[in-house]
Amino acid sequence: RYKKTIYTILAFSLLGMVWHYFFSYHSKTDIEIAQILGVNKVEIESFDYSESWNIQDYDVVEKYELSNSTVQRFLTSSSFVLFDDEYEVDSLLWGKKNWTKKVDSTKFETYYKMAFLKREDFQRSKWILEANKSLGTQDGYHSFYYKKSGNAVAFFVFDVKNRTLYTVSYTHLT
Repeated sequence: RYKKTIYTILAFSLLGMVWHYFFSYHSKTDIEIAQILGVNKVEIESFDYSESWNIQDYDVVEKYELSNSTVQRFLTSSSFVLFDDEYEVDSLLWGKKNWTKKVDSTKFETYYKMAFLKREDFQRSKWILEANKSLGTQDGYHSFYYKKSGNAVAFFVFDVKNRTLYTVSYTHLT
Protein backbone atom coordinates (compact mmCIF):
# COMPACT_ATOMS: atom_id res chain seq x y z
CA ARG A 1 0.00 0.00 0.00
CA TYR A 2 2.78 2.43 0.89
CA LYS A 3 4.78 1.41 -2.15
CA LYS A 4 1.93 2.42 -4.44
CA THR A 5 1.69 5.83 -2.75
CA ILE A 6 5.44 6.37 -2.92
CA TYR A 7 5.56 5.34 -6.60
CA THR A 8 2.68 7.69 -7.38
CA ILE A 9 4.42 10.60 -5.64
CA LEU A 10 7.69 9.82 -7.43
CA ALA A 11 5.91 9.58 -10.79
CA PHE A 12 4.19 12.95 -10.32
CA SER A 13 7.43 14.52 -9.12
CA LEU A 14 9.29 13.20 -12.16
CA LEU A 15 6.50 14.38 -14.47
CA GLY A 16 6.66 17.83 -12.86
CA MET A 17 10.44 18.03 -13.32
CA VAL A 18 10.17 16.97 -16.98
CA TRP A 19 7.41 19.52 -17.59
CA HIS A 20 9.44 22.24 -15.89
CA TYR A 21 12.60 21.41 -17.83
CA PHE A 22 11.10 21.03 -21.30
CA PHE A 23 8.00 23.21 -21.31
CA SER A 24 8.47 25.92 -18.73
CA TYR A 25 9.96 29.23 -19.75
CA HIS A 26 12.45 31.13 -17.62
CA SER A 27 13.22 34.81 -18.00
CA LYS A 28 16.57 35.86 -19.38
CA THR A 29 19.54 36.30 -17.06
CA ASP A 30 21.52 39.52 -16.69
CA ILE A 31 24.26 37.92 -18.82
CA GLU A 32 21.80 37.18 -21.63
CA ILE A 33 20.38 40.71 -21.47
CA ALA A 34 23.93 42.14 -21.54
CA GLN A 35 24.67 40.08 -24.67
CA ILE A 36 21.47 41.25 -26.34
CA LEU A 37 22.32 44.89 -25.63
CA GLY A 38 26.00 44.49 -26.50
CA VAL A 39 27.28 45.70 -23.13
CA ASN A 40 29.50 44.15 -20.47
CA LYS A 41 27.13 44.34 -17.52
CA VAL A 42 23.41 44.77 -16.90
CA GLU A 43 21.42 45.49 -13.78
CA ILE A 44 17.84 44.23 -14.04
CA GLU A 45 15.63 46.14 -11.60
CA SER A 46 12.48 44.19 -12.36
CA PHE A 47 11.07 41.87 -14.98
CA ASP A 48 7.91 40.07 -15.93
CA TYR A 49 6.95 37.83 -18.78
CA SER A 50 3.87 36.40 -20.32
CA GLU A 51 4.00 32.98 -21.94
CA SER A 52 1.69 31.30 -24.36
CA TRP A 53 2.09 28.33 -26.60
CA ASN A 54 0.04 25.66 -28.22
CA ILE A 55 0.77 22.89 -30.70
CA GLN A 56 1.38 25.33 -33.56
CA ASP A 57 2.55 28.58 -31.94
CA TYR A 58 5.08 29.75 -29.38
CA ASP A 59 4.63 33.28 -28.08
CA VAL A 60 6.58 34.92 -25.24
CA VAL A 61 6.66 38.63 -24.42
CA GLU A 62 9.05 39.84 -21.73
CA LYS A 63 9.45 43.24 -20.12
CA TYR A 64 12.63 44.21 -18.23
CA GLU A 65 13.21 47.44 -16.34
CA LEU A 66 16.92 48.20 -16.38
CA SER A 67 19.09 50.54 -14.31
CA ASN A 68 20.26 53.99 -15.43
CA SER A 69 23.84 52.71 -15.59
CA THR A 70 22.76 49.96 -17.98
CA VAL A 71 21.14 52.53 -20.26
CA GLN A 72 24.30 54.65 -20.18
CA ARG A 73 26.46 51.61 -20.99
CA PHE A 74 24.23 50.83 -23.95
CA LEU A 75 24.39 54.40 -25.28
CA THR A 76 28.12 54.93 -24.73
CA SER A 77 29.88 51.59 -24.93
CA SER A 78 27.59 49.37 -26.97
CA SER A 79 28.72 48.35 -30.42
CA PHE A 80 25.02 48.29 -31.38
CA VAL A 81 25.60 44.80 -32.73
CA LEU A 82 23.19 42.07 -31.69
CA PHE A 83 25.11 39.14 -30.26
CA ASP A 84 25.66 35.90 -32.19
CA ASP A 85 24.34 33.10 -30.06
CA GLU A 86 22.67 29.92 -31.20
CA TYR A 87 21.35 31.76 -34.25
CA GLU A 88 24.87 31.90 -35.70
CA VAL A 89 24.93 28.10 -35.85
CA ASP A 90 21.96 28.19 -38.20
CA SER A 91 23.06 31.32 -40.08
CA LEU A 92 21.68 29.87 -43.30
CA LEU A 93 18.26 29.69 -41.68
CA TRP A 94 18.37 32.83 -39.53
CA GLY A 95 19.09 36.44 -40.30
CA LYS A 96 19.66 39.32 -37.92
CA LYS A 97 19.07 43.04 -37.81
CA ASN A 98 21.45 44.91 -35.52
CA TRP A 99 20.37 47.69 -33.16
CA THR A 100 18.95 50.72 -34.89
CA LYS A 101 16.36 53.43 -34.34
CA LYS A 102 14.57 53.36 -37.66
CA VAL A 103 12.26 50.47 -38.44
CA ASP A 104 12.53 49.28 -42.02
CA SER A 105 8.97 48.02 -42.11
CA THR A 106 8.97 47.44 -45.87
CA LYS A 107 11.97 45.09 -45.96
CA PHE A 108 11.07 43.29 -42.74
CA GLU A 109 7.29 43.65 -42.85
CA THR A 110 6.58 39.95 -42.31
CA TYR A 111 8.72 39.77 -39.17
CA TYR A 112 7.51 43.10 -37.84
CA LYS A 113 3.90 41.95 -38.22
CA MET A 114 4.66 38.63 -36.49
CA ALA A 115 6.23 40.38 -33.51
CA PHE A 116 3.52 43.00 -33.18
CA LEU A 117 0.41 41.09 -34.16
CA LYS A 118 -2.51 41.52 -31.83
CA ARG A 119 -2.62 39.01 -28.99
CA GLU A 120 -5.73 37.91 -27.18
CA ASP A 121 -3.99 38.11 -23.82
CA PHE A 122 -4.37 41.60 -22.29
CA GLN A 123 -0.91 41.79 -20.69
CA ARG A 124 0.91 40.67 -23.83
CA SER A 125 -1.06 43.11 -25.96
CA LYS A 126 -0.34 45.94 -23.53
CA TRP A 127 3.42 45.33 -23.61
CA ILE A 128 3.43 44.96 -27.39
CA LEU A 129 1.63 48.30 -27.73
CA GLU A 130 4.15 49.92 -25.35
CA ALA A 131 7.07 48.49 -27.33
CA ASN A 132 5.55 49.54 -30.65
CA LYS A 133 4.92 53.05 -29.31
CA SER A 134 8.57 53.42 -28.25
CA LEU A 135 9.69 52.47 -31.78
CA GLY A 136 8.20 55.72 -33.04
CA THR A 137 10.22 57.88 -30.63
CA GLN A 138 13.83 59.09 -30.53
CA ASP A 139 14.35 56.90 -27.47
CA GLY A 140 13.40 53.60 -29.09
CA TYR A 141 15.96 51.14 -30.43
CA HIS A 142 15.22 47.75 -31.91
CA SER A 143 16.96 44.66 -33.21
CA PHE A 144 15.83 41.18 -34.07
CA TYR A 145 16.56 37.72 -35.34
CA TYR A 146 14.29 36.30 -38.00
CA LYS A 147 13.93 32.91 -39.56
CA LYS A 148 14.44 33.41 -43.26
CA SER A 149 11.60 31.03 -44.07
CA GLY A 150 9.32 33.59 -42.42
CA ASN A 151 7.82 31.68 -39.50
CA ALA A 152 9.81 32.89 -36.47
CA VAL A 153 11.11 36.12 -34.98
CA ALA A 154 12.89 37.19 -31.81
CA PHE A 155 12.32 40.96 -31.64
CA PHE A 156 13.96 43.29 -29.09
CA VAL A 157 12.86 46.85 -28.34
CA PHE A 158 14.86 49.02 -25.94
CA ASP A 159 13.18 52.21 -24.70
CA VAL A 160 16.10 54.16 -23.22
CA LYS A 161 13.92 56.93 -21.77
CA ASN A 162 11.81 54.48 -19.77
CA ARG A 163 14.77 52.08 -19.21
CA THR A 164 12.68 49.21 -20.53
CA LEU A 165 13.68 46.28 -22.72
CA TYR A 166 10.91 44.32 -24.40
CA THR A 167 11.60 40.94 -25.97
CA VAL A 168 9.01 39.38 -28.23
CA SER A 169 9.57 35.83 -29.42
CA TYR A 170 7.03 34.37 -31.79
CA THR A 171 7.17 31.13 -33.76
CA HIS A 172 4.45 29.70 -35.94
CA LEU A 173 5.09 26.04 -36.73
CA THR A 174 3.60 24.93 -39.99
